[in-house]
Amino acid sequence: MSYKVFYGSVNNDGSFYNAEGLAALEDIAMDGADVLNNSWGGGPSSNGYDDPLEIALANTAASGVFISMSAGNAGPSNSTVDHPRSEYINVAASTTSGTLASGRIDVPGHPEVQDIAFSVASFGAPLPIATVITYPVLPSESVNPANTNGCNAWPAGTFTGKAALIRRGDCEFGVKVLNAENGGADFVIVYNSVAGGDELINMGPGEVGDQVTISSIFVGHTNGQAIVDAYVADPAVEVVLNTIAFQAGNTPDLIASFSSRGPGVGPALVPDIAAPGVNILAQGYTPGASGEAQYLGYGQASGTSMAAPHVAGAAVLVRQAHPNWSNAEIKSALMSTAKYTDVYNYNGSPAQPLDMGAGRLDLTRALAPGVILNPPKLSYGVVPSPTSKTLEVWVTSVATQTETYQLSTLYTGERLHADHGAAGFYGDANFGHARTRSNPGGFGYLRHEHQPGTR
Repeated sequence: MSYKVFYGSVNNDGSFYNAEGLAALEDIAMDGADVLNNSWGGGPSSNGYDDPLEIALANTAASGVFISMSAGNAGPSNSTVDHPRSEYINVAASTTSGTLASGRIDVPGHPEVQDIAFSVASFGAPLPIATVITYPVLPSESVNPANTNGCNAWPAGTFTGKAALIRRGDCEFGVKVLNAENGGADFVIVYNSVAGGDELINMGPGEVGDQVTISSIFVGHTNGQAIVDAYVADPAVEVVLNTIAFQAGNTPDLIASFSSRGPGVGPALVPDIAAPGVNILAQGYTPGASGEAQYLGYGQASGTSMAAPHVAGAAVLVRQAHPNWSNAEIKSALMSTAKYTDVYNYNGSPAQPLDMGAGRLDLTRALAPGVILNPPKLSYGVVPSPTSKTLEVWVTSVATQTETYQLSTLYTGERLHADHGAAGFYGDANFGHARTRSNPGGFGYLRHEHQPGTR
């Protein structure tokens, strides 16, 4: 069942009013949904426990609906997670081992810059299918080092007849490409920042992307910098665009840099769990299409909006296998069986609970967790020194045979390998303000015009 609350309103803000969200949640409960996915949010709120939509989400969960919420795409800074309540599950985004690249880029005469994988912008002209095109290339930093990120306008004719090479950062992708097009560019290559590394992401339009009429692509930092270096060595350098798609692969179990981090208000620990949310093949993201056409094909999208549905689907399977389990028991099974070793942030540091929650969803284990923890996670809030606080946890066996568990704490600040087999206890969280769709659009993904009285 699909409940449409996001639409092109008269002010085109793409948001929904509280009344619409409340009505949808009431309909979902009355229509007998077993599991609900919510891929929307709006950033940290002052107190999610006084927010009408958060209260309604908790009440919907109390009616028996298991709710999966996207954590938000405002990372990697701390305290950026949407949705604080413990009644639902809050989902961060991680990578998988597969990424479909739309083709390849070569730089003739430079063997270090061959077969470069790229992703395609979701705005502007679509790339021609199965075509080979050659462009002279001009890096933005070679034109004006102060405008390497291309966020400011270029003089007319700056990139005429060329492919502009622009670095990610400081402004929306649509702004970068539109500025380059107004500067005469025939084509735009955006390369990742140092912080973003070699991750391929799908560029969203932002506020001005609908004005772009040329094609643009995104490449990793290493390859983008290599093209810059090739130009410095030979200003006549060209790039060859080959639009035959292929499986480029990817490094799995990295928490996406855009994924919002905890803690939440309270303060509480969040997110609860991580799931695949980077370059996910999905219907409704046809590259370069608009209107109805975008929903008739497939494309890749990134964001916690793509991660939360994975957990919703997992909850459906657990609920089918264990129809008598409560929402809290399903949540416990998903969290306590998650993979928490060999999961990293993009800077190479081991992912922590504020990055990934209990770990990355593992469906190979979720149906047989051994024990159910009640509550599924713990959060102490603020405990001023020298006072103390005690929380009670019930551990219930759901195993088919006798099992013995040793309870211990685990320091996760260093590299961890393999399964330690210990029952893991972890935490809770939130944030929310203006509600926007969580389909990722790259830089500034959760930004939108917040109209008074809307969510």
